[in-house]
Amino acid sequence: MRRRRLSVLLACLLALTGVGALTACGAGTGTPGGGGAASPSGGGAEEAAEHAEEASRQREEAAETAKNREVLAQIEASKNEAAAEARVKARERASEAAARKREAASVAAARKREQASKAAAKAREKAARTPTSKTPTSPTKQPTTKVEKTVTSPAPIE
Repeated sequence: MRRRRLSVLLACLLALTGVGALTACGAGTGTPGGGGAASPSGGGAEEAAEHAEEASRQREEAAETAKNREVLAQIEASKNEAAAEARVKARERASEAAARKREAASVAAARKREQASKAAAKAREKAARTPTSKTPTSPTKQPTTKVEKTVTSPAPIE
């Protein structure tokens, strides 16, 4: 868009310069001695100086705009970098918290297994200390054996 404006402005400048030159040439040929040529060419020089100043201002503005864009790009890049670092730190904190949670669960499970094994050891020790004579079975009683009876069916009568 700016390039197009610049090219249009340049075309207008060339057109005005060409028209001024033609007018000065035409005035110089119509009058003998060329006395009328000094006045229009002086106006054309002022106009050319104004156009040169305008072009210079536009170049300065374009340079300033480019500098501003570069500064803006640097600011955005630094913001993006800071945001990325923040995401990395948050991810690290989350993973550390998860690791602490897993470690705490592991310690709790180990403590629970240790307590269960201590309770089982106490139960075995208590069972070993108690005499077996307190059991309700008497030594004279014989264990019963299971006898299987087989039943055969009578032969069919013919």
